[in-house]
Amino acid sequence: GVHNLTTGKRCMQVIRSTDAGRSWSSPTVVEPPAGDPCPWLHPHGQMCRPGPGRLVFNARGAYTPNQHETQADLPERESFLYFSDDHGASFTRHVHLGPITETAVLAMDDTRWLCYSRNTQGSATVGRSTDAGQTWAEWTPAYPDCRFRTDFSSYIAPGSLVRLPSGNVLLVRT
Repeated sequence: GVHNLTTGKRCMQVIRSTDAGRSWSSPTVVEPPAGDPCPWLHPHGQMCRPGPGRLVFNARGAYTPNQHETQADLPERESFLYFSDDHGASFTRHVHLGPITETAVLAMDDTRWLCYSRNTQGSATVGRSTDAGQTWAEWTPAYPDCRFRTDFSSYIAPGSLVRLPSGNVLLVRT
């Protein structure tokens, strides 16, 4: 996320390289969808390339203090996936993931996707999609049998998902 000191607004920006990272384009602003009530969006993690021309990235969002004052039931955080179908020239669609925060996304194949996320209760969750990220089944605890610590939430960190050549999925977190 970028904070524009002139306008006071926050925005997301994308830069591109066509030469393996030796040079970079000027930033392009990723506009939130019209009517999006979550004004503070921050990109998180790696951009995912699930197919030709398609790019997907996660953005976590927060509400303003004024919004929390007038709508006490708003969650602390929200998370979205942003989609581009034109090689990142524009990001015109988004999917709401729910009241979670930093989310790693991995396309397992054309339709099955996996997400790992911190939630707003201080633990980690896993979500699964069977329609290329358009809808998500109920999020389940990432570590349901954690018997080693009772204060598990104190060391949950955001992660990244990688598919290994064996087909196994590796979760890397700090």
